[in-house]
Amino acid sequence: MRIRIRLLLAAAVAVAALLIPVATSAASVASPFGCSWLAYSDPNVFNFAFPDQNATYWATALPDIPTAGLTITGSFPQARYFSFIAYDPLLRPVADLHDSQIVPSTGVNPFVYGQSGSGTYTIHILAEDPPTKPAANTLYTGQMYGGDPNPGGIVLFRVYVPTDSISPTGGVDLPQITYSLDGLSVTLPPCTAVAGLPDIDLNSILSDSSYPSLADPVSLGASAKPTWAKSFGYSSVFAGVSPALEPLAPGGGAYLSNPDNNYIAAAIDHKYGNLVVFRARMPNFPDTTGGEAPWQPGQQVRYWSICENEKFTTRYVGCIADYQAALRKRIATFVISDPDARPSNANVAHGVNWLPWGDYPDGLILYRQMLAARGFKQSVARIKQGESLAPTMGAYLPQIAYCTTAEFEKAGANGCLGPFQPKHRRR
Repeated sequence: MRIRIRLLLAAAVAVAALLIPVATSAASVASPFGCSWLAYSDPNVFNFAFPDQNATYWATALPDIPTAGLTITGSFPQARYFSFIAYDPLLRPVADLHDSQIVPSTGVNPFVYGQSGSGTYTIHILAEDPPTKPAANTLYTGQMYGGDPNPGGIVLFRVYVPTDSISPTGGVDLPQITYSLDGLSVTLPPCTAVAGLPDIDLNSILSDSSYPSLADPVSLGASAKPTWAKSFGYSSVFAGVSPALEPLAPGGGAYLSNPDNNYIAAAIDHKYGNLVVFRARMPNFPDTTGGEAPWQPGQQVRYWSICENEKFTTRYVGCIADYQAALRKRIATFVISDPDARPSNANVAHGVNWLPWGDYPDGLILYRQMLAARGFKQSVARIKQGESLAPTMGAYLPQIAYCTTAEFEKAGANGCLGPFQPKHRRR
């Protein structure tokens, strides 16, 4: 129980750091904050809530005054994807806007089909209920998840796979934030020394905590035969998987989720085997690191990734994104194991992607698909609650099994899974 208490305390302090009330006068709006983007997702400090290793998030607070507004201005980044998502105080999404939905203020939006070049944008965030006809480039945050009045919250700015890997913002400055109230406005200065959430090293807290007893069934959930399931918001991502998060998002909703992503997940546990193998046909994607546009014709998804996560702490151990993966005729094979159990042929030279298991005996594999194209009939997005995955996903549903190092070294994935022969087709 000690890890649960400490995790909850750390998370509560982290959330409180972001949810400082906005001052009642626009002239003093900046004083509680000091700068615009208060925190970012530094994995060395705050690897939390099942993040993707190939994305960076920045956070700012929403005003808790109904008559206050927030304006965000910036330049379109050079990246695979970016978005602005507003969350209520329980960190459930209430409004979102992603790159191709944004109308440029100047120049062009390079995320819109057929466009190339650069441009700027202006986003408005209003603490109002959404009208029948929402305005362009506007997030309405007047309602919490579920419909109650929203007293505040946060906004996350996400950037996935910047073209320049050393520039997490995609080669542009962080967007500028301006608060307005009663005809006055204050533009917040940029944060010059942000290093994760202030004074909180959640990774150290978790590392110093003991893992809950393996006899505790709530913290486990794996079975002798790994099985994929689609994640439908908070209830299936966190309930029974990471109980430390349950009090943070009561009443449903998807805790800090991105509505543009859909996931399937498989729980694994060392007591059933030391090595997990899975294999599937992977969707087409725009390789923006190789010069393609985010809107590249023929893409089935904007982005996909595979992450191995610690189930209880929700940290990622490691991720492999689409552009990093070894593919053979669009088939990807993945192996997850401890380093000392890694097969000698589990490497890129043999067309195999390897991820470390992590420090804990159990884990959670997350397969993430972003913004699936309408014509991609086998996408995770098309699976409805209560449906089986195989009839929809077909060859795109990973075949998965526990295996041994010796079996994989002898015959590769075929020695663990048999020949790749997808049997399921969409009806």
